[in-house]
Amino acid sequence: MDFHNEYIILSQHPSSHVLEIRFHFNGQNIRLFFTKSEKHQFLVLICELDTATVIKNIPFYEFNLRMHINGYWDNGYEYVKEYLLDKDYKMTTFYNYLRGAIQMIAKQTSSSKEQTDFKIYHYTLSEGLNLLQNLKEKSTTPHETIYFNHVRRRNISDNQYAKVKLLLGKDAANYLASLNLTAVFTSDIRKQRKLVLEEST
Repeated sequence: MDFHNEYIILSQHPSSHVLEIRFHFNGQNIRLFFTKSEKHQFLVLICELDTATVIKNIPFYEFNLRMHINGYWDNGYEYVKEYLLDKDYKMTTFYNYLRGAIQMIAKQTSSSKEQTDFKIYHYTLSEGLNLLQNLKEKSTTPHETIYFNHVRRRNISDNQYAKVKLLLGKDAANYLASLNLTAVFTSDIRKQRKLVLEEST
């Protein structure tokens, strides 16, 4: 999913801090965290539902000089489908609302009346990482190894290909396989990074 314009808006936030955008969707509390510091690069969605706290890690990767995200849900889908799905079983409305929340940052002024729907918080890197870790510990997947950290020069196995496709998307899986690389994931949400897919010439 092309997410370049939203990434540009988010990137205007100081890289030494963590940005949080908070809003409600269908009565549920939604929190989006972003940072692009040198050692910590992530976009994480926290859904504080009536029934559970669900984390959707949103891996972003660079391809053809544009930023993309993998919007596919796996872990937590059973919890969020009641609140986030459209009647056609897609999440178009939710992702459009999420884009609107991010675009609100670009429109925000000190006198803006639109700030009531989307609340914006700024944390130091340490504060933001600790907050995110605490939320992860309370989530439905506190120990899952699902956060991309780095690549390793090794032929990708069928199981690892399937995992990369699930977590990062088909483009990322095919790219790594073509270069005899595999992705290494971590369970520490604070250590995830973005994946850069270099355009072939």
